[in-house]
Amino acid sequence: SVKNRCNFGDNKNLKSIQLPSLNNGIDLAIKNNPKLKLIYKFDKISTLRHFHFENNSLISEINFLPKLKEVTEFLYFNNCDKLLNVKFLENITNIKSISISKCKKLLSIILSNNIKNLESINISQNEELTSIVGCNVLKLDIQNVNILANKKLNELNIFNSVENINNLNISGNSLSKVSCFQNLKNISNNFDLTDNRKLITYDGFENLISVGKHLRLEYNTEVTEFNNFKKLKYINGALNISGHYKIDSINGFDSLLYIGNNLMITDNHELLRIGNFPQLKEIGSTLFISHCDVSNEATFLNLHKIGKDFSLHSLNLKENH
Repeated sequence: SVKNRCNFGDNKNLKSIQLPSLNNGIDLAIKNNPKLKLIYKFDKISTLRHFHFENNSLISEINFLPKLKEVTEFLYFNNCDKLLNVKFLENITNIKSISISKCKKLLSIILSNNIKNLESINISQNEELTSIVGCNVLKLDIQNVNILANKKLNELNIFNSVENINNLNISGNSLSKVSCFQNLKNISNNFDLTDNRKLITYDGFENLISVGKHLRLEYNTEVTEFNNFKKLKYINGALNISGHYKIDSINGFDSLLYIGNNLMITDNHELLRIGNFPQLKEIGSTLFISHCDVSNEATFLNLHKIGKDFSLHSLNLKENH
Protein backbone atom coordinates (compact mmCIF):
# COMPACT_ATOMS: atom_id res chain seq x y z
CA SER A 1 0.00 0.00 0.00
CA VAL A 2 1.32 3.44 -1.01
CA LYS A 3 0.13 6.29 1.21
CA ASN A 4 1.53 9.55 -0.17
CA ARG A 5 3.57 9.20 -3.36
CA CYS A 6 4.09 6.64 -6.10
CA ASN A 7 6.98 7.31 -8.48
CA PHE A 8 7.99 5.28 -11.53
CA GLY A 9 10.90 7.24 -12.95
CA ASP A 10 14.16 6.96 -14.85
CA ASN A 11 13.81 3.26 -15.64
CA LYS A 12 15.50 2.70 -19.00
CA ASN A 13 14.34 -0.89 -19.40
CA LEU A 14 10.89 -0.78 -17.80
CA LYS A 15 8.26 -2.10 -20.26
CA SER A 16 5.14 -2.46 -18.12
CA ILE A 17 3.73 -1.24 -14.81
CA GLN A 18 1.39 -3.05 -12.46
CA LEU A 19 0.28 -0.36 -10.05
CA PRO A 20 0.45 -1.27 -6.37
CA SER A 21 -2.38 -0.73 -3.92
CA LEU A 22 -2.79 3.04 -3.96
CA ASN A 23 -4.60 5.37 -1.62
CA ASN A 24 -6.80 8.16 -2.90
CA GLY A 25 -5.17 11.57 -2.84
CA ILE A 26 -1.56 10.49 -3.50
CA ASP A 27 0.99 11.98 -5.90
CA LEU A 28 1.50 9.78 -8.98
CA ALA A 29 4.57 10.32 -11.16
CA ILE A 30 5.42 8.24 -14.22
CA LYS A 31 8.33 9.77 -16.10
CA ASN A 32 11.47 9.08 -18.12
CA ASN A 33 10.65 5.49 -19.08
CA PRO A 34 11.62 5.26 -22.78
CA LYS A 35 10.58 1.58 -23.24
CA LEU A 36 7.34 1.67 -21.24
CA LYS A 37 4.47 0.32 -23.38
CA LEU A 38 1.85 -0.96 -20.97
CA ILE A 39 0.31 0.26 -17.72
CA TYR A 40 -2.24 -2.16 -16.30
CA LYS A 41 -5.59 -0.79 -15.22
CA PHE A 42 -6.11 0.14 -11.62
CA ASP A 43 -9.76 0.93 -10.97
CA LYS A 44 -9.72 1.82 -7.28
CA ILE A 45 -8.36 5.36 -7.57
CA SER A 46 -10.78 8.27 -8.02
CA THR A 47 -8.57 11.06 -6.64
CA LEU A 48 -4.95 12.08 -7.11
CA ARG A 49 -3.21 15.12 -5.73
CA HIS A 50 -0.52 15.51 -8.41
CA PHE A 51 -0.40 13.56 -11.68
CA HIS A 52 2.96 13.87 -13.46
CA PHE A 53 3.40 12.03 -16.77
CA GLU A 54 6.52 12.87 -18.79
CA ASN A 55 8.97 11.44 -21.30
CA ASN A 56 7.12 8.17 -21.81
CA SER A 57 7.54 8.04 -25.54
CA LEU A 58 5.70 4.78 -26.34
CA ILE A 59 2.40 5.28 -24.45
CA SER A 60 -0.47 6.26 -26.78
CA GLU A 61 -3.42 6.39 -24.37
CA ILE A 62 -4.10 7.15 -20.70
CA ASN A 63 -6.63 4.43 -19.85
CA PHE A 64 -5.20 2.86 -16.72
CA LEU A 65 -7.18 4.94 -14.18
CA PRO A 66 -10.77 4.53 -15.43
CA LYS A 67 -12.42 5.91 -12.28
CA LEU A 68 -10.27 9.01 -11.87
CA LYS A 69 -12.45 12.08 -11.16
CA GLU A 70 -10.17 14.51 -9.33
CA VAL A 71 -6.62 15.81 -9.52
CA THR A 72 -6.75 18.28 -6.68
CA GLU A 73 -3.48 20.10 -7.45
CA PHE A 74 -1.71 19.83 -10.81
CA LEU A 75 -1.76 17.60 -13.86
CA TYR A 76 1.46 17.83 -15.86
CA PHE A 77 1.95 15.98 -19.17
CA ASN A 78 5.07 16.70 -21.19
CA ASN A 79 7.01 15.25 -24.10
CA CYS A 80 5.00 12.10 -24.75
CA ASP A 81 5.63 11.55 -28.45
CA LYS A 82 2.97 8.92 -29.21
CA LEU A 83 0.18 10.07 -26.93
CA LEU A 84 -2.94 10.27 -29.13
CA ASN A 85 -5.61 11.32 -26.67
CA VAL A 86 -6.33 12.42 -23.12
CA LYS A 87 -9.97 11.32 -23.01
CA PHE A 88 -9.82 10.75 -19.28
CA LEU A 89 -9.98 14.55 -18.85
CA GLU A 90 -13.65 14.45 -19.90
CA ASN A 91 -14.39 12.79 -16.55
CA ILE A 92 -12.31 15.11 -14.36
CA THR A 93 -14.58 17.44 -12.38
CA ASN A 94 -12.11 18.88 -9.86
CA ILE A 95 -8.63 20.06 -10.81
CA LYS A 96 -6.50 23.14 -10.05
CA SER A 97 -3.90 23.19 -12.83
CA ILE A 98 -3.54 21.54 -16.27
CA SER A 99 -0.34 21.59 -18.30
CA ILE A 100 0.02 19.61 -21.53
CA SER A 101 2.99 20.32 -23.76
CA LYS A 102 5.16 18.78 -26.47
CA CYS A 103 2.86 15.80 -27.07
CA LYS A 104 3.48 15.55 -30.81
CA LYS A 105 0.61 13.25 -31.81
CA LEU A 106 -2.11 14.59 -29.55
CA LEU A 107 -5.11 15.64 -31.68
CA SER A 108 -7.69 17.09 -29.30
CA ILE A 109 -8.33 18.06 -25.69
CA ILE A 110 -11.86 17.85 -24.31
CA LEU A 111 -12.49 19.13 -20.81
CA SER A 112 -15.54 18.46 -18.68
CA ASN A 113 -18.01 21.35 -18.62
CA ASN A 114 -18.38 20.78 -14.89
CA ILE A 115 -14.77 21.29 -13.83
CA LYS A 116 -14.51 23.25 -10.61
CA ASN A 117 -11.53 24.93 -8.92
CA LEU A 118 -9.53 25.21 -12.14
CA GLU A 119 -7.03 28.08 -11.83
CA SER A 120 -4.45 27.53 -14.54
CA ILE A 121 -4.20 25.92 -17.97
CA ASN A 122 -1.14 25.67 -20.18
CA ILE A 123 -1.41 23.98 -23.58
CA SER A 124 1.73 24.49 -25.63
CA GLN A 125 3.84 23.11 -28.47
CA ASN A 126 1.59 20.19 -29.35
CA GLU A 127 2.33 19.84 -33.06
CA GLU A 128 -0.81 17.99 -34.24
CA LEU A 129 -3.33 19.44 -31.79
CA THR A 130 -6.36 20.88 -33.62
CA SER A 131 -8.98 21.55 -30.92
CA ILE A 132 -9.42 22.47 -27.26
CA VAL A 133 -13.01 22.50 -26.00
CA GLY A 134 -15.01 22.32 -22.78
CA CYS A 135 -15.17 23.94 -19.36
CA ASN A 136 -17.94 26.24 -20.57
CA VAL A 137 -20.51 26.22 -17.78
CA LEU A 138 -19.06 27.33 -14.45
CA LYS A 139 -17.98 30.92 -13.70
CA LEU A 140 -14.42 30.17 -12.62
CA ASP A 141 -11.84 32.75 -11.55
CA ILE A 142 -8.91 31.76 -13.72
CA GLN A 143 -5.35 32.76 -12.89
CA ASN A 144 -3.48 31.83 -16.06
CA VAL A 145 -4.48 30.74 -19.56
CA ASN A 146 -1.61 29.98 -21.93
CA ILE A 147 -2.40 28.55 -25.35
CA LEU A 148 0.95 28.70 -27.11
CA ALA A 149 2.63 27.47 -30.31
CA ASN A 150 0.16 24.74 -31.21
CA LYS A 151 0.77 25.12 -34.92
CA LYS A 152 -2.36 23.30 -36.14
CA LEU A 153 -4.81 24.48 -33.47
CA ASN A 154 -7.88 25.80 -35.29
CA GLU A 155 -10.63 25.41 -32.66
CA LEU A 156 -10.66 26.99 -29.21
CA ASN A 157 -13.93 26.83 -27.31
CA ILE A 158 -13.30 27.08 -23.57
CA PHE A 159 -14.34 29.30 -20.66
CA ASN A 160 -17.54 30.70 -22.23
CA SER A 161 -18.81 31.71 -18.79
CA VAL A 162 -15.59 33.10 -17.31
CA GLU A 163 -15.62 36.79 -16.36
CA ASN A 164 -12.19 37.24 -14.76
CA ILE A 165 -8.73 36.02 -15.80
CA ASN A 166 -5.38 37.02 -14.34
CA ASN A 167 -3.15 36.40 -17.40
CA LEU A 168 -4.34 35.46 -20.89
CA ASN A 169 -1.87 34.51 -23.63
CA ILE A 170 -3.00 33.05 -26.95
CA SER A 171 -0.04 33.07 -29.31
CA GLY A 172 1.46 31.11 -32.18
CA ASN A 173 -1.60 29.05 -33.14
CA SER A 174 -3.63 28.55 -36.35
CA LEU A 175 -6.89 29.99 -35.03
CA SER A 176 -9.03 32.04 -37.41
CA LYS A 177 -11.10 33.38 -34.52
CA VAL A 178 -11.14 33.48 -30.72
CA SER A 179 -14.80 33.89 -29.92
CA CYS A 180 -15.12 31.93 -26.68
CA PHE A 181 -14.40 34.76 -24.22
CA GLN A 182 -17.58 36.72 -24.87
CA ASN A 183 -18.36 37.04 -21.14
CA LEU A 184 -14.83 38.05 -20.12
CA LYS A 185 -14.85 41.42 -18.34
CA ASN A 186 -11.52 41.79 -16.57
CA ILE A 187 -7.93 40.66 -17.16
CA SER A 188 -5.95 41.52 -14.03
CA ASN A 189 -2.48 41.38 -15.55
CA ASN A 190 -1.38 40.79 -19.16
CA PHE A 191 -3.38 40.01 -22.28
CA ASP A 192 -1.29 38.73 -25.21
CA LEU A 193 -2.85 37.84 -28.53
CA THR A 194 0.13 37.53 -30.84
CA ASP A 195 1.56 35.71 -33.83
CA ASN A 196 -1.64 33.92 -34.80
CA ARG A 197 -1.01 34.10 -38.54
CA LYS A 198 -4.48 32.80 -39.56
CA LEU A 199 -6.53 34.97 -37.22
CA ILE A 200 -8.91 37.20 -39.21
CA THR A 201 -10.93 38.93 -36.49
CA TYR A 202 -10.77 40.10 -32.88
CA ASP A 203 -14.42 39.19 -32.30
CA GLY A 204 -15.06 37.66 -28.90
CA PHE A 205 -13.87 40.39 -26.52
CA GLU A 206 -16.82 42.78 -26.81
CA ASN A 207 -17.48 42.76 -23.05
CA LEU A 208 -13.90 43.28 -21.88
CA ILE A 209 -13.74 46.33 -19.58
CA SER A 210 -10.22 46.44 -18.13
CA VAL A 211 -6.68 45.09 -18.56
CA GLY A 212 -4.51 45.41 -15.45
CA LYS A 213 -1.17 45.54 -17.25
CA HIS A 214 -0.32 45.18 -20.95
CA LEU A 215 -2.52 44.47 -23.97
CA ARG A 216 -0.46 43.21 -26.89
CA LEU A 217 -2.09 42.67 -30.27
CA GLU A 218 0.89 41.81 -32.44
CA TYR A 219 1.59 40.06 -35.74
CA ASN A 220 -1.83 38.63 -36.31
CA THR A 221 -1.12 39.41 -39.92
CA GLU A 222 -4.43 38.31 -41.50
CA VAL A 223 -6.76 40.34 -39.27
CA THR A 224 -8.96 42.49 -41.52
CA GLU A 225 -11.09 44.41 -38.99
CA PHE A 226 -10.27 46.29 -35.84
CA ASN A 227 -13.47 47.34 -34.09
CA ASN A 228 -14.00 44.85 -31.29
CA PHE A 229 -13.06 46.43 -27.96
CA LYS A 230 -15.96 48.83 -27.58
CA LYS A 231 -16.42 48.41 -23.79
CA LEU A 232 -12.74 48.49 -22.85
CA LYS A 233 -12.14 51.45 -20.50
CA TYR A 234 -8.80 50.95 -18.78
CA ILE A 235 -5.41 49.57 -19.75
CA ASN A 236 -3.06 50.12 -16.82
CA GLY A 237 0.02 49.07 -18.76
CA ALA A 238 0.81 49.46 -22.46
CA LEU A 239 -1.31 48.97 -25.56
CA ASN A 240 0.76 47.58 -28.45
CA ILE A 241 -0.80 47.25 -31.89
CA SER A 242 1.78 45.90 -34.34
CA GLY A 243 2.21 43.73 -37.40
CA HIS A 244 -1.24 43.93 -38.97
CA TYR A 245 -0.83 43.80 -42.73
CA LYS A 246 -4.48 43.93 -43.87
CA ILE A 247 -6.20 46.54 -41.73
CA ASP A 248 -6.71 50.06 -43.08
CA SER A 249 -8.18 51.59 -39.91
CA ILE A 250 -8.13 51.16 -36.15
CA ASN A 251 -11.55 51.63 -34.59
CA GLY A 252 -13.51 50.15 -31.74
CA PHE A 253 -11.87 51.70 -28.69
CA ASP A 254 -14.96 53.85 -28.15
CA SER A 255 -14.88 53.68 -24.33
CA LEU A 256 -11.13 53.69 -23.66
CA LEU A 257 -10.30 56.39 -21.10
CA TYR A 258 -6.81 55.62 -19.89
CA ILE A 259 -3.57 53.89 -20.93
CA GLY A 260 -1.11 53.71 -18.04
CA ASN A 261 2.05 53.16 -20.07
CA ASN A 262 2.74 53.37 -23.82
CA LEU A 263 0.44 53.41 -26.81
CA MET A 264 2.53 51.83 -29.57
CA ILE A 265 1.14 51.53 -33.11
CA THR A 266 3.85 50.17 -35.39
CA ASP A 267 4.45 48.11 -38.52
CA ASN A 268 0.85 48.12 -39.78
CA HIS A 269 1.59 48.42 -43.47
CA GLU A 270 -1.87 49.20 -44.88
CA LEU A 271 -3.09 51.38 -42.03
CA LEU A 272 -4.60 54.61 -43.37
CA ARG A 273 -6.62 55.87 -40.44
CA ILE A 274 -6.31 55.77 -36.66
CA GLY A 275 -9.69 56.77 -35.34
CA ASN A 276 -12.23 56.23 -32.63
CA PHE A 277 -10.23 56.89 -29.50
CA PRO A 278 -12.92 59.48 -28.68
CA GLN A 279 -12.76 59.13 -24.88
CA LEU A 280 -9.02 58.63 -24.41
CA LYS A 281 -7.77 61.32 -22.01
CA GLU A 282 -4.41 60.15 -20.77
CA ILE A 283 -1.41 58.10 -21.92
CA GLY A 284 0.94 57.52 -19.00
CA SER A 285 4.16 57.35 -20.97
CA THR A 286 4.69 57.50 -24.77
CA LEU A 287 2.47 57.76 -27.82
CA PHE A 288 4.51 56.19 -30.62
CA ILE A 289 3.27 55.66 -34.18
CA SER A 290 5.66 54.36 -36.80
CA HIS A 291 5.87 52.47 -40.10
CA CYS A 292 2.20 52.86 -40.92
CA ASP A 293 0.78 54.39 -44.11
CA VAL A 294 -1.42 56.80 -42.15
CA SER A 295 -2.32 59.20 -44.98
CA ASN A 296 -5.71 60.40 -43.75
CA GLU A 297 -5.88 61.04 -40.01
CA ALA A 298 -4.96 60.06 -36.51
CA THR A 299 -7.71 61.16 -34.15
CA PHE A 300 -7.29 61.71 -30.40
CA LEU A 301 -9.75 64.54 -29.81
CA ASN A 302 -9.94 64.30 -26.01
CA LEU A 303 -6.35 63.37 -25.25
CA HIS A 304 -5.17 65.84 -22.56
CA LYS A 305 -2.00 64.24 -21.22
CA ILE A 306 0.96 62.26 -22.52
CA GLY A 307 3.35 61.39 -19.69
CA LYS A 308 6.59 61.40 -21.69
CA ASP A 309 7.03 61.42 -25.48
CA PHE A 310 4.97 61.83 -28.62
CA SER A 311 6.72 60.32 -31.66
CA LEU A 312 5.71 59.88 -35.30
CA HIS A 313 8.02 58.00 -37.68
CA SER A 314 7.79 56.83 -41.29
CA LEU A 315 4.23 58.03 -41.88
CA ASN A 316 2.44 59.70 -44.78
CA LEU A 317 0.29 61.74 -42.45
CA LYS A 318 -1.49 64.68 -44.07
CA GLU A 319 -3.95 65.66 -41.37
CA ASN A 320 -3.00 65.59 -37.72
CA HIS A 321 -5.91 65.90 -35.27
